[in-house]
Amino acid sequence: TTAETDIYRPYTPSERGRIAEAILTAIASTNELIKPYAPSGVGCDPLDITGAIKRGFGTLDNARWIFENKLNCIPVGFKTADKSDPYQRAFINILGQQAASIDDIYRSWGVLYSRDSSVLAPYVARLAQVTGLNTDSLVSLDVEDFVEAHPLTNRPCLRYWKERSTGEREYHLDLFKADITWLTTSQGREVKKLFDEVIAVTSNFRGEAPKDVAAKLFIYRSSSPRTFNKIKSLEGSASTIINKIFEKFVDEYELKLDSGEPLSIS
Repeated sequence: TTAETDIYRPYTPSERGRIAEAILTAIASTNELIKPYAPSGVGCDPLDITGAIKRGFGTLDNARWIFENKLNCIPVGFKTADKSDPYQRAFINILGQQAASIDDIYRSWGVLYSRDSSVLAPYVARLAQVTGLNTDSLVSLDVEDFVEAHPLTNRPCLRYWKERSTGEREYHLDLFKADITWLTTSQGREVKKLFDEVIAVTSNFRGEAPKDVAAKLFIYRSSSPRTFNKIKSLEGSASTIINKIFEKFVDEYELKLDSGEPLSIS
């Protein structure tokens, strides 16, 4: 018998290196974008007394002036802008006339606009690298599942659940029943760092989420047309979402096998 797919084919050292580099680059970029916004001071008020954009004033610098002086440096988009507000209306009109995407424009200003599921991809992949947990266990993690110093051992541990061979699922909550991954000190530091970073990325909407969703580590604000702006967890989303966010990640960073073909992350 032969394998029908490459899903279990191990990556070569060079492939692993390229994946690791892309993951760390993506995480560093996102962490930089969620830092407090630094106003640039560029541009000027582009609206006349009637609330219309003055001729020749529909520039990106003036859109940024609106962002800094009228929007309180809070990102708005085409679907979330208040069309009755002349400044928000002007802002999205200017952005809509640009060749660059709204994500790229905000990124050039040092702002993370979209906090959808794709933002989580490098954090999920990095946590898989560090802990060896599979997808089901990773997406089920709660924000409280990492214990920096367990009271009985004073060592870091990570509680998680996994699907049993019988197909039954058990979510273990206490020490005596829990599946516990004991972590080395270096693993513990890295896991704590990842938990802290994911919580920071999701902090601006976690408080709006339903209680059961807010408890999950990996949550996001949906950009899907059917569930736009809804706060969801990876665990409660479609089973294909992990594959989709990794496919997007691979495309964005142009990750290849040693043969030159696109690789897949699973």
